[in-house]
Amino acid sequence: MPSKSLRQHNFMAMVANDPKAAKRTGVPKSVGEEYMKADKGKTFSGRKGRTDLQKANRPKTNQGKSELFAEGGAVKKEPKEMIKKEIAFMQKKGAPKTMIKHEKAEAKAMGYARGGGVESKGKTRGKMVTMRKGGCI
Repeated sequence: MPSKSLRQHNFMAMVANDPKAAKRTGVPKSVGEEYMKADKGKTFSGRKGRTDLQKANRPKTNQGKSELFAEGGAVKKEPKEMIKKEIAFMQKKGAPKTMIKHEKAEAKAMGYARGGGVESKGKTRGKMVTMRKGGCI
């Protein structure tokens, strides 16, 4: 009878090769030798565990993650040249001025104009509180 797992295989190998271990565990040495004979040529990969926790069986999805962020956590930005080409193409094809204005505003929001961008969009800017006349005495 062949072993079902690597752990069982290792246990039976110990029993087959160590008479003291066979006596201590209560498994006859002949049973360990029988398992070793049946396991000849069979390979056991390490611990398998739950299949849903294995990386190979999990497809990479971006559920719960913003698509604005790249693999390393940095914000994806469209190159300046691409934005310029896009705006030029829209002007050439006669796109509405509001659409072109929107593209330019989007480019500014991405941080090409003066810093800031997606990471600061929608956040309330705080005001620095200063104490007059020296504060507490």
